[in-house]
Amino acid sequence: MKIVKYPDPILNKLAEPVETIDDNLAKIVAEMFKAMYAGNGVGLAAPQVGISKRFFIVNIDPHEQSPEKLAQNEYVFINPILTNFEGEQEYEEGCLSIPGVNAKVKRAQKVTITAQNLVNETFTLELDGFFAEVVQHENDHLDGILFIQKVSPTEQIAIKPQLNALRQKYQKEKRKKAKASAKKAKKRKIKR
Repeated sequence: MKIVKYPDPILNKLAEPVETIDDNLAKIVAEMFKAMYAGNGVGLAAPQVGISKRFFIVNIDPHEQSPEKLAQNEYVFINPILTNFEGEQEYEEGCLSIPGVNAKVKRAQKVTITAQNLVNETFTLELDGFFAEVVQHENDHLDGILFIQKVSPTEQIAIKPQLNALRQKYQKEKRKKAKASAKKAKKRKIKR
């Protein structure tokens, strides 16, 4: 499973609600955890892997070595709703979809989240601190909002060169894929 990189349009798209919670979704979630751990992340939203649906995963302590301990800290939030925003905190955030870019973002200190899990049960958690920050970051992905849109004007200036480099890389890869696709199409026509 590949992580979608900025400025792919899916990252700015409003995700659709999940209508079916089944084994297929559980398999996708398992692959997302693998991709998140491979990227040294603590959260990953479905749009970040090219799926425009309202769910995300979180493990705020992914450095646990045993699989049992890792699994105890894994959360899946399907069709989440955030309420009761309280206080303010500021963390330096990064994002697996925006590699190499970090900036300080202000978010609520406390938040309540209500969501479904993989066995279709609804649950509610009251979160604060880092866990609350991560959940707000991931939920923003479901609304097509990136953390770079929430940074101060000073931070925006500071990260602009990095974002420009990511845009250029994205366009270069897009052109490369288009050429490869055109080449394959041409070969198919010749074989007929």
